[in-house]
Amino acid sequence: MSKKLLFSTLLLLSPSLMASQVSLNYADFYARMKVMNKGNYPLIDLAFTVPEAQNCQLKNGSISTETERFPLTFDASQRLFIPFDEKLKSARALINLELAGEGQGCGIGMQLRVRTPKQEYSGDELRNISNQMNEALKQMQGFPMKYFAKPISGLNIEFIGSENGAWLDGRYQTIGKRHELSNEEISQIEVLKFDSAPAVISPWVMPDN
Repeated sequence: MSKKLLFSTLLLLSPSLMASQVSLNYADFYARMKVMNKGNYPLIDLAFTVPEAQNCQLKNGSISTETERFPLTFDASQRLFIPFDEKLKSARALINLELAGEGQGCGIGMQLRVRTPKQEYSGDELRNISNQMNEALKQMQGFPMKYFAKPISGLNIEFIGSENGAWLDGRYQTIGKRHELSNEEISQIEVLKFDSAPAVISPWVMPDN
């Protein structure tokens, strides 16, 4: 069965820059975060990431305006923690990234994720997560496309290690580094418990063909 992760490239870092310093408009990030802040999505968050490729290794980051500069936090997976601040938008702030490589072919990825993945979920929690992801993705498409948005096919679950296990309503199964739960499975689950908490839970969609 063909499955596709729902992961969008927000901004492509121009290959012509070829330098280790890249500056991006804060307003582009603000517009996406505004959708999340306007809605009621307590279980999910919007993650911005730089790919962990050789040319895209992050050394440092900052947010700057004409008069101020602030540090930009990122983690080992190169997820950027960008604040939602209307003052930064009004000040036409820039997101500045310093890369160890040339930055050629790098982009800023945007993905919906569960805020803090847990080791155990009830079926109702999984269904609420799925519903919130569907609604957030629909709103991000804007008018009028949000009325024609295709719903997600389920949830993608990623772990740090390659060998993992899960108890699904009392039945144990071995799973790999990445595991997908279909909407049909989610609709029937009562309790799902993993050997360890996942690193990422995100939406996935099945291609039409």
